[in-house]
Amino acid sequence: MIDRPHSGRAASVRRAAVTMVVALLLAAGCSTGNEESQATTTSTTLPASTTTTTSGPADTSVPTSTTVASTGEPPVIHLAGSTTVYSQDGQVRVSGWLDRPAEVTVGDTPADVIDGQYADVIDGGISTFETVLDLPPGSHAITIAATDARGLENEIVLSVVVDPALEMQLAMIEDVDLVARTVVADDIEFLIGDEATIAAREDGVIEEDEETPGGFYLRNRNPEPRTLTLGDPGVVTLQACFLDNGPCTVEQAVDIVTWVQLLSNPDMAEEQFGWSWYGAASSPYWLTLQDGIVVQISEQYLP
Repeated sequence: MIDRPHSGRAASVRRAAVTMVVALLLAAGCSTGNEESQATTTSTTLPASTTTTTSGPADTSVPTSTTVASTGEPPVIHLAGSTTVYSQDGQVRVSGWLDRPAEVTVGDTPADVIDGQYADVIDGGISTFETVLDLPPGSHAITIAATDARGLENEIVLSVVVDPALEMQLAMIEDVDLVARTVVADDIEFLIGDEATIAAREDGVIEEDEETPGGFYLRNRNPEPRTLTLGDPGVVTLQACFLDNGPCTVEQAVDIVTWVQLLSNPDMAEEQFGWSWYGAASSPYWLTLQDGIVVQISEQYLP
């Protein structure tokens, strides 16, 4: 994508957060499950007009109960994003939502839980949870447990890999080849605030008396793309909107085959999964590389 500021999104998108970490506004009543399907083609090239934290190889289906009481069903835990996370510095934000009020622990850390969220669009509302972990280098299995007022409990496991040697780069995706296991990426810079305005003026994208629309600027100093190897298996974290029964935006993990299909047909998300794809193949992605291989792909939220 040639340097240019992006325009704002539709009026239905009411919550915007321009940060390097994807905004995690949560939705309920929607399964995080995605039926894995076979792509009709093995390579998808984005249209010419088309110029990431939490993703990685993982099962993205709705978790099942690991502790089932003799009566009643345990609380359902919806984790925002993927169940596998890669981090350079060990700072990992964990968030999600529950189908009822419950106490939540993430490892040994009690999570902040807010009940009755989004009651204006969801009957009875939902309970959201969030916490931030600070982990040392290495591989970690973090248990996320939820216990409701009746003592019914459920848990899922979050896998976190902390590696200071990880490389992270924001890029526009130009092509994905599932047979060759490659992705063609055009590296860009994500600038916000005054830095964005100054850079856009320097590049001649806006006039000296203008500000960058949306308060950010995607700068492309080197338009030469590079071809990277995809890890296997792969999960991509997208920005989703549950317009009928939840707010925008929330991280939604899909398998890489589904992602390739969505690149060709963004409307498929709403038709098959009940959520609309906020980025709709126009947003950049944070690529996390370990030893030169792409192990994590996360869409960057853009207002």
